[in-house]
Formats: sequence, structure tokens, C-alpha cells
Amino acid sequence: MSLKSKIIKGIYKLTPNAVIIGLINRYIAEFGKVLNFNIDGKSKELSIKVLLAGETESINLTVHNYKIVKTDNKVFFVMLSGSSDRLWVNAVLQKLVGNEFRIPEEHLDVIEEFLGTSPECTVL
Repeated sequence: MSLKSKIIKGIYKLTPNAVIIGLINRYIAEFGKVLNFNIDGKSKELSIKVLLAGETESINLTVHNYKIVKTDNKVFFVMLSGSSDRLWVNAVLQKLVGNEFRIPEEHLDVIEEFLGTSPECTVL
């Protein structure tokens, strides 16, 4: 585990939502920002409140089931089902079901910690 991962993991244990929100916001800054994030690793459910750029009201997203898969030494997040409080976002989520989203290698330790699963547990 890298020093950066150890530091992030230590901060995560003290303020888990702040770390997760910070990591996500780094990647979606041009689209908006995450206001709230909750995860239940046992039930594999993620709840996210997002304020999209140019919007005045936030959107609630829920990933009802996901898996972490490893193929060819790369690790991916796969949403198995999801929903939102907006009809158009539901349509987008349905198009994303089953797609693989690569997890950057430098974040694997932290991702494993807060998702409550090891990337090696599911291999495609």
C-alpha cells in the first residue's frame, strides 16, 4: 500500500463521507458536485445526492446493487441496478447498467475499504 493510500485510508476512517465525496468530486467537477454520499457494503447499495452544474435542485441517485470485478489486472465498478428521483436520470442509469467503470489503481485500497469488498472476489 502506498503512503498516499495509507494517508487517505487513515483520513477515511475518521471522516469517511468527506474522503469519498472529495474523490468523486475530483472526477466529476465539470458536471457538478456530490453533496452527500452513503454506502452499505453488506447490501451493496450506494446513495448519492448530486447538484449538477447549472441546476438549482439536487438529484438523488441510488445504486441498488453493484459488483467489483477484476480482469487483466484492472479493477472495475459495475452497477447492476439503479434509480433516481428524476425520470430522465433513470433512463440514463438504465443505459449504464452492466457497464464497467475502471477504478484508478491508486485508489484501489480506499475503494476496497469503503465498498467492503475485495476486487479479487469477482473475476470475469
